[in-house]
Amino acid sequence: MRRPDVKLLAPLKRTLPGRDAGNGREHARGSVKPDPIINHMTNDAGETSMKSVLFICSLIPVAAVAAASWDGTWRTKIDTFQVSGKPDIYAVNSGKFHCASCKPAISIPADGKDHAVTGHPYYDTVNVRVVDASTVQWNTASKGKVVFESTLVASADHNTLDQTTVDHTGAQVATYKGTAKRVGPMSAGAHAVSGQWQQEKSTSASDAGTTVTIATTADGIKMTYNGWVTDAKFDGKPVEVMGDPGHTMSAFKRLNGNTIQETDTRDGKVTDTTRYALASDGQSIKVADQDRQHGTMIRYTMQPVH
Repeated sequence: MRRPDVKLLAPLKRTLPGRDAGNGREHARGSVKPDPIINHMTNDAGETSMKSVLFICSLIPVAAVAAASWDGTWRTKIDTFQVSGKPDIYAVNSGKFHCASCKPAISIPADGKDHAVTGHPYYDTVNVRVVDASTVQWNTASKGKVVFESTLVASADHNTLDQTTVDHTGAQVATYKGTAKRVGPMSAGAHAVSGQWQQEKSTSASDAGTTVTIATTADGIKMTYNGWVTDAKFDGKPVEVMGDPGHTMSAFKRLNGNTIQETDTRDGKVTDTTRYALASDGQSIKVADQDRQHGTMIRYTMQPVH
């Protein structure tokens, strides 16, 4: 299950509020290098959720072949979280905020007021406020209700971006913190958070946003993540993720005894293709989430909660 575009800067979907990460976050042009973990999946999945973020935001597992191995409660090991692919691109200049990597792109006044946006599944307004020379506050809302609250803080040398995202899309409020490194120059006269940023690591995340419970049968899976519930068969047919305000549809296939593939769609378009690989000792699940909307690969490991 993919978190609403909060990518764990802004976790595991799906990302900053701008990234349909509902957060969202989004990325710039370019392409993700072919990945051996998911090359075999794209033929079945077609093309693209955060679940990222969403991560993140996202990006959480599911599935099972052997109930004794997969069933139970799992939590993301934060220090394993990795993101590769296209960077996030922001610009704050001359009283305007631009997110070129958002899908669709966002361009609004940075005046601390709500501004309507369209095409984002988790929010319909964006509010950007310049706090000081190094800090920008970025919030999103849907029908007047706050969805994501994100604070971006550039380092003194302008080469590192710290981000804190508060995610209101689940039954419990979830908080994520992470850092990104600058991979593109800042335009002259622009605010310090402006430029291209590659998400580097997650520094912390609340249990509400990193925990999933799995229950399996011989032919299907039920997964619960912070009030979101997916109850599907291993037949590749999409089912609605109940409780997800982004109305994600998820489909699952059993690839082999220890591997499950999830394909997420919205409005008939594939957003994410995710592979879950259960370790032979049943003590970890490795997750590889190809975020097709934003051109990124999100990887992390989950461990059982005892």
